[in-house]
Amino acid sequence: MADIAASIKTAHEKNVGIMGTIEALKEVTTFHYFYKCSVSESVEKTFSGQSLSLDIPEEKRVGDVASFLSTWKFPRVLQDDFSACLETLNWRPSSWEEVQVLNEEIKRVALNLADFAMDENGKMAKKHKAELAKYLENLETIQKVLYALEDQLVGGESRHVRIKEEVAKHLKALNECLHEHGMQPDLPFKSSTVLSAAQNGLLASWYPGEWDIIFRVTRDGMSPAAFHSKADGKGPTVTVIQCEGNVFGGYTKVPWASGNSQGKPAHTRNVLPERFPINTFYSDRAVVHDRELGGNFGQDIKVFYMGPNCYCKFGQYFEDQTGNGKAALGDGRVFPITEIEVFALRPEVKKPNSSSSSSSSAA
Repeated sequence: MADIAASIKTAHEKNVGIMGTIEALKEVTTFHYFYKCSVSESVEKTFSGQSLSLDIPEEKRVGDVASFLSTWKFPRVLQDDFSACLETLNWRPSSWEEVQVLNEEIKRVALNLADFAMDENGKMAKKHKAELAKYLENLETIQKVLYALEDQLVGGESRHVRIKEEVAKHLKALNECLHEHGMQPDLPFKSSTVLSAAQNGLLASWYPGEWDIIFRVTRDGMSPAAFHSKADGKGPTVTVIQCEGNVFGGYTKVPWASGNSQGKPAHTRNVLPERFPINTFYSDRAVVHDRELGGNFGQDIKVFYMGPNCYCKFGQYFEDQTGNGKAALGDGRVFPITEIEVFALRPEVKKPNSSSSSSSSAA
């Protein structure tokens, strides 16, 4: 059994060498991938309607090897059924340091077992041979992980193109399956008559949750009074405004009110595809509460301005992210209102505490 003992020594030494090579690196480059799901109009010729879309951004990180190894986790599972060994090792290593310690401990325990179990003729019982083979297998598993890690850190390359191609292939098959069974996405703003599927999905990515329509100007009335009777005091809201084919609006956590006051916070959004944050200097004047107006965001969007109109003069309280300046949202123009929709965030239903109990009795 001298051969397996020698193999254990060799595997241990290789692992030590790979670890030393990794720790000697000055910096490491790693690539990380995420996905963002949205809904859009299908571009496939084989079917029409709404389809799932996935955006897969790539993040490249460059840092020192010590910082990388401090967060690295051992990704494999090792054998732990060593009945012939009285000493228990940590067969569930997680950190880099734990793997280093285990590599040393395997060598020590395995070689001690080989010395103890081998008789004067150099022979060993089958159960001890099997134990040593499992120690060697664990060292080789650690070695495979270390080699893969070394390749990743030394010759790591972007997998962005390959990942996107593979995802696109599977996503196409998924969309075809969904359309074959007549399934459509459950969009949070599905009651809107203004938003397209793409715009609906975009708003859903900005504002997760369940949204209920509480005001529609063509249904409830073209007046500030109608707006406030439906929208006031309803908590966080999304207001969607359509004027002459333009779609824009805003979000606010502050409930609408009929008094003459201002509040925060809010964000205006040109629904497709830009978003405009509030200038921090005007953060306390992001929304305007006025019974003579409705759904007003700073001095940039005024609804029911001099009648059934919407006044837009972008760039006063909200910041331009497009480089288009005031032209991004009206440049002081007054548009006739086509439609206004206000959606309120549905409150979360709190689940009952599973640890609580109740009892009842009847006489």
